[in-house]
Amino acid sequence: MASPRALSTIPLILGAASLSWAVGSAIAPTAAIAYTARRAITVVRQENESYQTLLRRAETIARAAAQRSFDSDILVTEVAITILGNNNGSVASVLRLEVSRQNWRKDPDTQSWAKYFPNAALLLRFESTPAPPTVIPPQTPTPDPAETNDTDDIDLFEFEAPSPEFPPLPPN
Repeated sequence: MASPRALSTIPLILGAASLSWAVGSAIAPTAAIAYTARRAITVVRQENESYQTLLRRAETIARAAAQRSFDSDILVTEVAITILGNNNGSVASVLRLEVSRQNWRKDPDTQSWAKYFPNAALLLRFESTPAPPTVIPPQTPTPDPAETNDTDDIDLFEFEAPSPEFPPLPPN
């Protein structure tokens, strides 16, 4: 059995430990965890809308989404917004906005921070499809009657496959 003196020191030790934890937390609070907010937003093409108009709408939507992400959560230090275009079922990335909170405060312009995907218009089928190339049939030269003989129509090749050579087996 433990001595009464040892039992009376346990609360004292526990009290000192919790007091040191409280003082340490007050002096150096736990660090907040910052993170990147990631979103993918699809913009559907409106009837008779050009690619440039869709792109301007995508920029406006990306700008609003970035601002909303920074405003709604103080721990967000960076946003990464991907805008996907949708044209009659064809889907492709139109732009990607990646910016830190600090840079966004300095310049909240989508065009400053966005990466544009140059093939998006083609992938979304905004460009008119090119006409198929004109196929010109190959011209076969007419044979000169003086140079023809009866064996010109037959192409015979003698081919003998090489026999494989294997190295001798090592003795046992």
